[in-house]
Amino acid sequence: MNKRELIARVQRHMGAGASRSAARAAVNAVLESILHSAATDSKTHVARLGTFEYRQHNKRSGHGLPTAPPNSRNTRTQRLVFRPAKHLRARCTGAPGVTAP
Repeated sequence: MNKRELIARVQRHMGAGASRSAARAAVNAVLESILHSAATDSKTHVARLGTFEYRQHNKRSGHGLPTAPPNSRNTRTQRLVFRPAKHLRARCTGAPGVTAP
C-alpha cells in the first residue's frame, strides 16, 4: 500500500461526505506527528501498531564506499527504527486466533 491508497482508505473510513483533501490532511497530520514525536522523544508508541524510535548506529565502512578525510568523518548516524506491536506481528505472520480489531 502506498500513500495514495492509504489516503483513499482513510477517506472511505471517514464516511460518505469526507473529501479527499480532508483524508490527506488527516494522514499527513498523523505521519508528521509520529515523525516529530520520534525525533524529539526517545520513543513513540502507537497502540496496536508499534514503536518508532531513533537509534544511533556506527557509520558503515567497507570496500567501495566513498572515503573522506579522517577529521571530517562522522562515525555515528541516526536511523528511524520501527518495532511492530505483538498484535500486528501476529496478524502479519498469520498466527491462528488473531482477528481484526
